[in-house]
Amino acid sequence: MSFSDFYWQRVDRNLGIITVEEQERLRNCTVAIAGCGGMGGLIAMLCARIGVGRIKITDNQQFDASNLNRQFAAKLSSIGVNKAASTYKELKEIVGEDIQIDFYTSGIDSDSVEDFVKDADFIFDEIEFFQIRPRILLHQAARKFDKKILNCNVVGFGSRMFLFTPDSMTMESFLEMDLETTLSESVVRRLLQRLVPRLSKDFSEEVIEEWIFKQNKAPIFGGTPAISSGMVVSQFVLNFLGTNNRPWIHLVPPMPAYGYLDVGTFESGIFIGPWW
Repeated sequence: MSFSDFYWQRVDRNLGIITVEEQERLRNCTVAIAGCGGMGGLIAMLCARIGVGRIKITDNQQFDASNLNRQFAAKLSSIGVNKAASTYKELKEIVGEDIQIDFYTSGIDSDSVEDFVKDADFIFDEIEFFQIRPRILLHQAARKFDKKILNCNVVGFGSRMFLFTPDSMTMESFLEMDLETTLSESVVRRLLQRLVPRLSKDFSEEVIEEWIFKQNKAPIFGGTPAISSGMVVSQFVLNFLGTNNRPWIHLVPPMPAYGYLDVGTFESGIFIGPWW
């Protein structure tokens, strides 16, 4: 069986929902995913499964035991191993050689960011919540090369999705931060205010104080990233392919706006900002 024959067999169930011509567009598409943690790894996996032809992933962190509750490539044998390298290995186990997968172990930095984004058709910002400089570098490079970015985060049982375009509000103006911004309590509270509207009741002030400010990490329930990654990959596909033949589809508008889904309250919708 040729790689081409295998490709069309494995994406066969997409057809009927999308057309052969649209699947061919996905096959010729390149996505760049910054971050291979709870969301980024699952996004990479879904993009591989739906037949995106080239996937670029980057992460400079290693897996630890606390990642096992949710992260795609986290397993006992990958603890202590770079997340991007491990994710690459797992993706190859799923799709073999019929799509191209490039991985970077440097994360997002000033030396590699332009190479990472310049030939991508779409970018996913799944950089770790507290990392300000890499996120701004990614968004600046995306605007330079006229790229769209989807950012999606999970807190409690809820998820928020933001679309940044070359003409939308920028990440820097949204956060009111720049490349020199350093973490402090006031900065973290602004991140929560801007990136986490409709903060879950599960994420109380007591939780914020105990986890964010004492432990310098965030609690993440293992079930939510799986739901959220499916939402954001579906929005990417519809955004990339267009909705001309699907007038019932609603795309999340560019910033300042966001899409929201909470499986704890069954609240969902598109909300137009500013909300801060």
